[in-house]
Order: sequence, then C-alpha cells, then structure tokens
Amino acid sequence: MKVGLIADEFTRVILELESDVDLVNLTPMDWWLKLKIHSIDILLVESAWLGYKDAWKGKIARYNTQQQSQSLNKLLAYCKKKRNPYSILE
Repeated sequence: MKVGLIADEFTRVILELESDVDLVNLTPMDWWLKLKIHSIDILLVESAWLGYKDAWKGKIARYNTQQQSQSLNKLLAYCKKKRNPYSILE
C-alpha cells in the first residue's frame, strides 16, 4: 500500500517498519509534485506538531488563534478531486 503521509517522526518511523507500506512523505512545498509522481492509495494526516523534516510546524495542529494551513486545505481538496481517500488523526 502506498501512503501519502503527514506525521511526526515517531509515527513515520513506526510505519516504516511495516513491510507492506510504502510511505510518501509530504511537505507544504512538494506535496503536489510528489502526488503527480507517486500514485498513492490513501493520505494519512496526523495532527502533527512538526511533520516531515519540520515542514508542517504550526500548519497542522491548531492553536487558539491559528487557522488551518492553506497548504493542507489545498492538499485535501486535491485528494477529494482525485478520489483518494484520506484520514485525519487528531
């Protein structure tokens, strides 16, 4: 299974141990290109503090005055359009 992933280090490392999971780590700057190159089966978004290489810092976990990241909203809209299922873990 090919999984588009936004998660913190601990979750990513645990998922990498699964032999039947191929991870595609996504960042706000490269998700569109990576999804054009890799055909994912599912997008998994964890309520991450930092994400892959700290790229999602302050963009996923919501704080009182912050709104959800435009990058994340665009990614979710893209997956809906392409009919890629996704899961958001809070």
